[in-house]
Amino acid sequence: MSNTFQTPAREELSVLDLMYVGFNSRVVALDRDTGEIVWDWKSPKGSGFVATLLDKDHVIASVQGYMYCLDALTGEELWSNPLTGMGL
Repeated sequence: MSNTFQTPAREELSVLDLMYVGFNSRVVALDRDTGEIVWDWKSPKGSGFVATLLDKDHVIASVQGYMYCLDALTGEELWSNPLTGMGL
Protein backbone atom coordinates (compact mmCIF):
# COMPACT_ATOMS: atom_id res chain seq x y z
CA MET A 1 0.00 0.00 0.00
CA SER A 2 1.37 3.41 -0.97
CA ASN A 3 1.30 6.49 1.26
CA THR A 4 1.29 8.79 -1.75
CA PHE A 5 -1.54 11.28 -1.85
CA GLN A 6 -2.78 12.69 -5.13
CA THR A 7 -5.03 15.68 -5.37
CA PRO A 8 -8.20 14.70 -7.20
CA ALA A 9 -8.46 16.14 -10.69
CA ARG A 10 -10.34 19.41 -10.56
CA GLU A 11 -13.56 19.52 -12.48
CA GLU A 12 -14.44 22.38 -14.77
CA LEU A 13 -14.39 25.79 -13.09
CA SER A 14 -17.58 27.70 -12.41
CA VAL A 15 -18.11 31.42 -11.82
CA LEU A 16 -18.08 30.67 -8.08
CA ASP A 17 -14.50 29.36 -8.39
CA LEU A 18 -13.19 32.64 -9.82
CA MET A 19 -12.38 36.16 -8.59
CA TYR A 20 -12.38 39.10 -10.98
CA VAL A 21 -9.99 42.04 -10.73
CA GLY A 22 -10.01 45.18 -12.88
CA PHE A 23 -6.84 47.30 -13.21
CA ASN A 24 -4.82 49.23 -15.80
CA SER A 25 -7.30 48.65 -18.67
CA ARG A 26 -7.45 44.92 -17.88
CA VAL A 27 -9.79 42.42 -16.30
CA VAL A 28 -8.24 39.26 -14.90
CA ALA A 29 -10.02 36.14 -13.64
CA LEU A 30 -8.17 34.32 -10.87
CA ASP A 31 -8.77 30.85 -9.49
CA ARG A 32 -9.93 31.65 -5.95
CA ASP A 33 -8.19 28.56 -4.51
CA THR A 34 -4.79 28.88 -6.18
CA GLY A 35 -4.57 32.53 -7.28
CA GLU A 36 -3.58 31.37 -10.77
CA ILE A 37 -4.68 33.50 -13.72
CA VAL A 38 -7.47 31.74 -15.63
CA TRP A 39 -7.89 34.46 -18.25
CA ASP A 40 -6.69 38.00 -18.92
CA TRP A 41 -8.54 40.57 -21.07
CA LYS A 42 -7.22 43.99 -22.15
CA SER A 43 -9.46 46.80 -23.31
CA PRO A 44 -8.89 47.66 -26.97
CA LYS A 45 -9.72 51.32 -26.16
CA GLY A 46 -8.98 53.57 -23.23
CA SER A 47 -6.60 53.03 -20.38
CA GLY A 48 -6.47 53.25 -16.62
CA PHE A 49 -9.20 52.49 -14.10
CA VAL A 50 -11.61 49.63 -14.81
CA ALA A 51 -14.93 49.29 -13.00
CA THR A 52 -16.18 45.69 -12.98
CA LEU A 53 -19.48 44.04 -12.19
CA LEU A 54 -20.34 40.33 -12.18
CA ASP A 55 -23.84 39.57 -13.47
CA LYS A 56 -24.46 35.81 -13.39
CA ASP A 57 -22.13 34.50 -16.11
CA HIS A 58 -21.05 37.87 -17.51
CA VAL A 59 -18.43 40.36 -16.37
CA ILE A 60 -19.29 43.95 -17.24
CA ALA A 61 -16.27 46.25 -17.52
CA SER A 62 -16.31 50.03 -17.92
CA VAL A 63 -13.15 51.64 -19.30
CA GLN A 64 -13.02 55.36 -20.21
CA GLY A 65 -16.42 55.73 -21.80
CA TYR A 66 -16.77 52.20 -23.15
CA MET A 67 -18.78 49.33 -21.69
CA TYR A 68 -17.74 45.74 -22.39
CA CYS A 69 -19.50 42.45 -21.68
CA LEU A 70 -17.18 39.47 -21.16
CA ASP A 71 -17.95 35.79 -20.73
CA ALA A 72 -17.14 35.20 -17.05
CA LEU A 73 -15.60 31.75 -17.64
CA THR A 74 -13.52 32.44 -20.76
CA GLY A 75 -12.94 36.21 -20.89
CA GLU A 76 -14.28 36.30 -24.45
CA GLU A 77 -15.61 39.76 -25.35
CA LEU A 78 -19.30 39.32 -26.19
CA TRP A 79 -20.15 42.94 -26.98
CA SER A 80 -19.05 46.53 -26.45
CA ASN A 81 -20.84 49.85 -26.38
CA PRO A 82 -19.46 53.40 -26.44
CA LEU A 83 -21.29 55.33 -23.73
CA THR A 84 -21.86 58.44 -25.81
CA GLY A 85 -23.83 61.27 -24.27
CA MET A 86 -22.77 60.30 -20.76
CA GLY A 87 -20.60 63.37 -20.21
CA LEU A 88 -17.46 61.70 -21.52
